[in-house]
Order: sequence, then C-alpha cells, then structure tokens
Amino acid sequence: MQSGNKPLDSVEKAHSSHVLPLLQKEDALEKSAQSHPVLLLSPAEHCDLKPNMMGHAVDNGKTFAESYSSIQTEEAIMDENTAEFHAVRNHRLNIRAMHRSRAQNLRTTPVDYDHIIKIMGRWNRWQIRLCIVFAFVLAPHIMNVFLNFYAMYLPKHWCYVKDFDSEKHKSIADMEWNSWEIQDIVAPLEVASDTGKSIRSSCQMYNRANYHHLSHLPYEEALEAIDNHNESIISCNQWMYDHSILRDTVLTRWNIVCANKAWKLLLYVGTSLGGLLGCALGGVFGDRLGRRRTALIFGSFGCVLSFILPFSSDFPCLMIVKFASVMCNEALLLVLYVTFIESVVDMDRPLMLTLWQTVVVVCRLLLVLMAYVLNSWTNMQTVIAVFSGISMIILLLAPESPRWLIINSKHSEAESIVRNAFHVSLKTLPADLEIVQHEERPEFLGTMAKWNIMRLTKSVEMTKWLMIIITFWIMAALQEFSFNKQLKHSDDSSARLSSNLHEHALILTVINIFAVVIFFSLTKYFSRNNSLVFLFCMSGMTVAICAMPKTTSMRPELVMLVIGYVSTSVSKWLLYLMTVELFPTVIRCSVIGLCAFCSNLCVTIISVVITSTGMEENRIPCICFGLLALVCSAMISYIPMCKGRTLPDTFKDTLSMRPNSPDLNEWIPKSRFIEGKFCCGYCPKRWVLAVLCHIGFAIAFGIRCNFGAAKMRMFQHHEDVYRTKNHTNINESVESHGHGGLVALVESSFFYGASISYFPAGIIAAKFSPVRMFGFGVVTLSSLNLLLPVAFSNGFIFPIIIQFIQGLAHTKLATTSITGNYVGVFIGMPLSALLVSHVSWQSPFYTYGIAGITWFIFWMLLTVPDPADHPTLSDKEKQLILNGKNETRTPVALKLSEIPWKSIFTSAPVWAIIIATFTRCWMMFTLINDQLSYMTEALGLSMDTSALLASIPHGIMSITVILSGRLADMLRNKNIFTTTTVRKLFHCSGFAFEALFLIGCAYSTNVIAAVTLMVIARVFSGLAVSGSNVNHLDIAPCYASILTGLGQAFGQISGILTPLLTEYIVSIHEAKGWKLVLLSAAVIHVIGVFFFGIFASGEVQPWATKTLSTAESAEDEAKQSAIETP
Repeated sequence: MQSGNKPLDSVEKAHSSHVLPLLQKEDALEKSAQSHPVLLLSPAEHCDLKPNMMGHAVDNGKTFAESYSSIQTEEAIMDENTAEFHAVRNHRLNIRAMHRSRAQNLRTTPVDYDHIIKIMGRWNRWQIRLCIVFAFVLAPHIMNVFLNFYAMYLPKHWCYVKDFDSEKHKSIADMEWNSWEIQDIVAPLEVASDTGKSIRSSCQMYNRANYHHLSHLPYEEALEAIDNHNESIISCNQWMYDHSILRDTVLTRWNIVCANKAWKLLLYVGTSLGGLLGCALGGVFGDRLGRRRTALIFGSFGCVLSFILPFSSDFPCLMIVKFASVMCNEALLLVLYVTFIESVVDMDRPLMLTLWQTVVVVCRLLLVLMAYVLNSWTNMQTVIAVFSGISMIILLLAPESPRWLIINSKHSEAESIVRNAFHVSLKTLPADLEIVQHEERPEFLGTMAKWNIMRLTKSVEMTKWLMIIITFWIMAALQEFSFNKQLKHSDDSSARLSSNLHEHALILTVINIFAVVIFFSLTKYFSRNNSLVFLFCMSGMTVAICAMPKTTSMRPELVMLVIGYVSTSVSKWLLYLMTVELFPTVIRCSVIGLCAFCSNLCVTIISVVITSTGMEENRIPCICFGLLALVCSAMISYIPMCKGRTLPDTFKDTLSMRPNSPDLNEWIPKSRFIEGKFCCGYCPKRWVLAVLCHIGFAIAFGIRCNFGAAKMRMFQHHEDVYRTKNHTNINESVESHGHGGLVALVESSFFYGASISYFPAGIIAAKFSPVRMFGFGVVTLSSLNLLLPVAFSNGFIFPIIIQFIQGLAHTKLATTSITGNYVGVFIGMPLSALLVSHVSWQSPFYTYGIAGITWFIFWMLLTVPDPADHPTLSDKEKQLILNGKNETRTPVALKLSEIPWKSIFTSAPVWAIIIATFTRCWMMFTLINDQLSYMTEALGLSMDTSALLASIPHGIMSITVILSGRLADMLRNKNIFTTTTVRKLFHCSGFAFEALFLIGCAYSTNVIAAVTLMVIARVFSGLAVSGSNVNHLDIAPCYASILTGLGQAFGQISGILTPLLTEYIVSIHEAKGWKLVLLSAAVIHVIGVFFFGIFASGEVQPWATKTLSTAESAEDEAKQSAIETP
C-alpha cells in the first residue's frame, strides 16, 4: 500500500463500481483536460450515498471513475518535468480530496472509519451480526452481575432452630433476594471448635418463603417468635448478601442474628477492590492488547470462576472468588461496551445503545424467570456459568475493533475484516478503503512502552475535559449510592414496590424499559450536554428530597424514588457514551477505566466511612451528594458538543473538536429558548435576561421569608400559635431549649455573612461577569436552604453556620435588579405562611430550594457571561446593550491600587448613601423577619390572614418603585429639578412619611387601621428607592458596584441588630414591645432623612471624574489603534 503523500494508483479500482451523482461542476480543467468533465459529489450527500444509486450516470455526464481515469491516463503519458503535468496531477488530487466526507475533512487524520461504513451501507449483514454476537456475549455476564448483587449466597445451610415445627421448616430458604449494590454483606463469627461443631451439626437447609409475618417484628420479638434466646446462634457458619432495597424481607430481620460488622466490611471492601482492579486492568489491556483479546482473557477467567463460586463453602475461598469474579466481569463489560460503540457510526449510536440496554433489561427479566422456576441460587449460578462458557465460544466469532487495528498500524487486518466479514457483496467494495496512513503512527508506536493515557496530560484542554468527566462520573456514582442508601433505610411502606419478590423484580424491569425509552429519546433528539444537565438536576433533587425529613401530610416517596432511579440510570449510560465520543481510540478504554475506577473508589471509601462511623441512618451525606451534583452540572458548558461527530482516533482528532483556545460562547447549548423561537415570535434577549433576573431575585428574597414564617411553629411546644387545626403534633417542633435568644441568633447569623462579603462582592462584580456570579449565588442560596430543616433537627450550630454561608452567597445578588426583592417578599411571605400552616414548617425551605435550583438550570441555558456576546443576538439589540454599557462603564483595567479609597471613605455623599441604606434595611429586615409575629401576637390575627395582609405592603411597594423611577427620570430629563434635588426630594419625602405612618401604626389598636397605616408607610418607602438606591450611579458611575457593596455591607448590620433587639424588647415589655419596635424604626428613619438631606449629592464627584476621563481616553486610543491597524 502506498503512503499518504503519493497519488494512489488504485483510485480507478476504488471507484470503478461507484457511479456518483452529479451535483456541481468543478472549476474548468486545464486546457489539456477540458475534454474530460468531472462529476462531483458534496460531502454531505457522499455520506448518504445508497448502494442502489451505484452504476447510473446523471445529466448525461461521465461517471467520476471514468473522468478520473481519463485524467490519470493523460497524466501518465505526459512529461513529468513540465508545468502542465504538475497542474493536471494537482487538479486530480484536489478532485479526490473533495470526495472525502465532511467529518474526514475536519479531522487532522486521513483515517475516516465512519466514512467507510457509510459508503458500504449502515445497516448490513455486518452490524446485524455484530448485534447478535454482542448480545449473546453480554447476556450471561450481565446476569452474573445482577445475580451476585441480587441473590443471597448460602454455601450449604441455614441454621436449624430447636423445638420448631418441621413443617414450618420447609419455608426456610436457601435463596434470598437483594439489590444491585453490595452494601450489607453478612458474614459469620468464628466460634470455638466444640461449640462450632454442635451448631454446624444442627444446621440444615430449608425454605423460609412463608415467614413474611416475621418481617414486621423487631429483632427481639423475632427471636421470641422462633423460641430462641441462645446467643450462640450468632456464630452460625454462613455467609449471605443482604440488600433489602425497596422491600423489607424476612431475611432483613433474620440476618441480624448472624451479622458481624468486621467480616461484612471486609467482604465488601474485597469485592469493591475487585471492581476497581477490573476497571483499571480492562482499560489498560483494552488499549494495549486489543478489545477482542482482552474480552476473551477476562471472559474466560470469569467463566471459570462462575463454576467455582457455588462451591465456595468457607469465607476465605468465598472472598477470593468474589474478588476475582467481580474483577473479570467489570473488565469484560467495559471492553465490550467500547468495542460496540466503536463499531457503529454516529447516526446509529442512539439505536444501537438502546438495543444494548434492552439486552440488559431482558437479562433481568430472564433472571426473575429463572428464579421463579429453579428456586435455587446454586442452580441459577450453574446455569449462568454454562451460558458464560457458550458466550466465550461465540465471542471468537466477533471481530476486533477496526479502529484499534488502524491506530496500531494493522491496516491489512482491518481491511480484511471489513472486506471478508461485514459486507453483503465483495464485488461492491472499493479496492482501497483509505486506511493506509496515519499521521501519529510513528509517535504512537514510539510510546507503546508507556501507559498511553499519560500522554493526555500534555494537553491542558484535554486534561481539563478529563477532570470534568471524572467529576461527573463520581457525582453519578454518589447519586446512585445515595439513592440506594435511602431506599434501603426507608421504613415507609409507601416506598416498597411490592411485598412479593417476583412482582417487585418485574416492576423494576418495567421501570428500566421506561429508562431505555428515555435514553433513546435524549440521545436521538437532544444534545448530550443538555440531556446530562437535565438528568443530573432531576436525580440530584430527587435524592436530596427523599433524604429530607418527612412532612406530616404528604410524602410521595415512591414516585420520587422511581424518578430518581430512572434519572440515575440514564445519566450513567449517557456518561459512558459521552466519554467514548470525547476521547480518542488510542486511550478510550483507559479513560473509561480511569473514570470507573475513580467513581467506584469514592463510593467505596464513603461507604466504609459511613459504615464504620455508624452513620447509616444519617440523611445529611445523601443531601450533600445530591446538592453537589446539582452545582457540578454547571461544568458541562466546558465540554465540547460530541453529538453528530465521528469518533476521534488520535489526540489531534479530539483537539479538532475545539481547534482554537477555549471559547465558552462557541459551546453554549443553543436551545429553542436561546434561539428565540417562541410561539409568539422572536423574544429580545435583554428581556429574557431581565425576566430571569427578576425571578431569581424574587426567589432569593422569598427565601428570607421562610424562617420568619416557620420559626414560631418550630419552637412552640404548648399551643398552635397559628390558630389552625392542622399539625398539632408537638413532635414536629424543634427543641428550643427554652432560650428565645437563640432564635434571634439564627436569624441574625445570615447577616453576619452578608455584611462580611458584600463589600468584596462589589469589587469582584467590577472585575468578573456578574451574570455568572448572580446564577451561582442563587443556586448556592437555594441549595443551602434545603439543608436548613435537617440542620435544625441537629441543634442550633448547623443552622447558624448555614445561615452564615447563605449570607455570603446572597451578596452576589445585590448588583442586579431591585424590584425583584419586593415581589419576592410579596409572594414569599404568604406562600411560606400557607405552607407552614397547611403542610409543615419544613415545606417552605424545600419549596424555595427546589425553585431556585430549577431556575438555575434555565439561567445557565439561556444566558451568557456577557449579554453582548449572545450567539443569537441581533445587531440592533447588541447595539442597545453596548450603548447601555457605555453610559455606566467601568475602567478598562480596574486595579485595587488605582481605586481612590481615601476619597471614597472621606466623601460625605458616600456616607449619605451608607446611612440611607442602613435606614432602609432596618425597616425591611424588621418586616421580613417579624411582621407575621407582630400580626399574630400584637393584632391577634390567624396565620392565614396575617400572611395575606402582610404581603400587601410589599406588593404595593413594588409598583411604587417602578412609578417613582419613571417620575424621577421625567423630572430630570425635562430639567424641572437637578439630579441632586430629585434624589433628596424622593428620599427625604419617602422616609419622612414612612416614619410618620409607622408612629401611627405603633399606637393603633384597631386591626384595619394598623394594616392600612402599614401599607401607606410602605408606599412612601417605595419613593425613597428612586432617591438613595440609585444615587451611587450619579456620584461615581465607574465605582457603582463598589459603592453598592459598601452600602449594603453596612446595611446588613441592621439585619444583625434587628432580630436581637426585637427579641429583647418583646421578651421584656411583652404587649408594649411591638410599639417600641415600630417607634425605634421611625426614629432611625428620621435620622436617615436629616443626614441624606444635608450631605447627599447628585453630581459626579471629583475623585470619580478623573477615572472616568481616563477610561474614555483608553477606550478612544484602543479604537484608534484598531482602525490604524491594517
């Protein structure tokens, strides 16, 4: 065969049987070749060429082979030293290059295996044969895996119980059903020789299927029921696997008798290490020895071990056999999966992988049928071992992966496989399949002595992709671990699919069919990245919700468990596919083995830690794993799109997916929302961003209402303070230890974190993308909100810490929208109160936590770091955004050393804004935290009524803010008042009238009057927003974010003081306490009015003017330099 740098002499034979349709004419040939018109085919249509189109010319033109042959003949008779000869040869080679597929032209390597398969026809004898072979090979090993994790192992006997009816002994079984993960493995204690002999002599093997009534008894009562108090039965010589997931079986209780923690942990660790070693060895040998050879080696050993396993009657032998058996099965399945995907083209991957998963489902169904018919674990294991031996014989008929052969320079063998085994007719095959050259071949062969995956670290880009993929694998494994852990320790009968073993297994099989359908739909019609984000969010939320404490009125755990099971399964399958499609053939098995190794290792370590520390019943680890998966799903934007691409063979092929330095905007998933294809037409992106920002801010401030609505029910033990008939069970309350000050401390802890980080957040917002900061701030706030109910059940330290961290996350939201916070309080206060009143005190935290995480998904899909760089932004809208940036632009290179800190802290207008912000926050946080308590305790209203009335002031204030902003702009634009006058007028009038009506509310005893005065007070408070809230843009537009952070940092101090002061005043003065709370707020408002009225300004300050001029000059110089550059 010839090298890739010389013309191929076999081109005529290669295309002699392929008549290609004419789509366009090539540019005019050289004069010597004008009599030979060339028929061309576009790359896209070349890929879709069908065999029945061969042999027919179009448009009365010559076929490609005829034209190409004529040019080649003329080239042969010409003088090689003439320019005309070189022109004809170059033109011939250019024509040939145009016939390569689009994927091949994008790749740096001339090898295009997918292109070869498409020319031959995608659905032919080869792929059908391949499917059948892999199905036969896969089935017994999948069944062996499920059998090991799904059926218990009893070597010879179950303990005989003295003085027990022999008829009932027939229901003691030698077979028990478990789950799909080795979590609880029961092993024996060693006993003295004499005692051990007597116990073993009295042990027999019986069937215990009819003892379902014992499953509902605790351990002590179960011993009484079988008339046995002899502790020596603990030493019964037996080993069994106990995974009673979704079902509380008889053996779940009975196995406790023979359980030993040390042996159980030892067998679990040994089996897990076998799985880890199998992943590593399968990956390394799959790349070094070949896919088929590795599968034969590990499959043969696994087949032998399958025959040995039923006869492992002692613990050391059992442990060794299980270790080796799991190792072989893991390695074999890994290599088979990679070979299967490598053998199909990108169009067929969704369907072929669906068939693969269908085989898995059928294997489960066959296993249930075998269990029902054979009713013996030993017989089942023997049948599967025989089936495994047959599958190894069938595996000899399977071919090696042609991709692996091509990469390792075994071109003749690869071509022979394609020619002799996988095509309908040898006559229609090209003579040269273009698999004779490879750019990285010398370099690859020179590094065969090293572990190939180490070469991946030479590329920073590929190393980053590998780290992200490994993180996803670990998160998927942790979600599966959390899911199984919650199912296993669930005591709720609603979490059981069926009390009958076979019905339970059948239901799980049906659920897996739905998972297969979902997998096919996602891989066929949606991008891999978007699908994975959706699945991770679904499974993460489900795991977190199922691990949370139960509410008293609703617990649809069964539905959530099914959703979580399906999402977790599909996400794991999708991760396998993405890993295969992302990394090249030279290290594909090694990468998958490394990912599986890391994920299994993390699960093993966590399981051992949880088991050894006695945290099996603790819910917090599962909640943390679910929430961590939600946060990590944001990293998917850094992975290139793999759907529709041919599989990469070399490192260069993989890097060609992202040829330039990483540009995030290029790889943002373009959903129909991003493209703006709504049913009502095109939606401007700035409005999408504004609406999402508004909703995010509403969720963030709605979260602040959760604790204010829930705290009274949480800490009350003597009466229903909400005056409702629902949820009077005092067990729902949280132990308050009789100290009301702790409640205020929990409330104020949020503002400790906020006050610390608001000012640094303002500086960060001036340097980095506030869009991403906003999104991660909301999702962090929401995720931590889900942890609060669990934290409250473990004392006050955890809630204080979580509230503190929430404050740190909340500061990232301050640089965006303003109106969303009032809408958030308007909706959040009544919604939280209604949920507390009619569901439970935990429900508001869960509701807003889930809402925030759901919002984050849409935020990441529909926004970009810089709105002006949106991929589908129109030119008109982009210009509007850029004009808005120019009005309030920040210096080109903001440095901390260049910020005039001294001028800022000595500026009277800056302190006027700080004092005004402190004043506004004082009243706002007082209402958010204690308005419901004021209405229920001081005014004597019910919780439902208080919730509705308390939301009215905030709803009207949100409208007032918008109207006052328009009025302020009108007064400034028409030059009726100066900016300084407008700011002072709105701020002073708003806060002055608010203080006045607060005084009236403090002395009012009538409910209607008090609520009306409170509403009017908040209406005037909305006027002040157009005064002080936007004043930082007037005096220092370049440092607006810094001044905002500085003002909010001082404003959060009021959030620290108001809960403590309110709790102290109300606890001492009781009925008169609320009057003093409102009067103190009025006094603070009056102080803020005088300070802002004297020192505020609406003009750009001198220390900010210089910086603004510098920024403008730097920008003008940059533009001029760009114009002058040729």
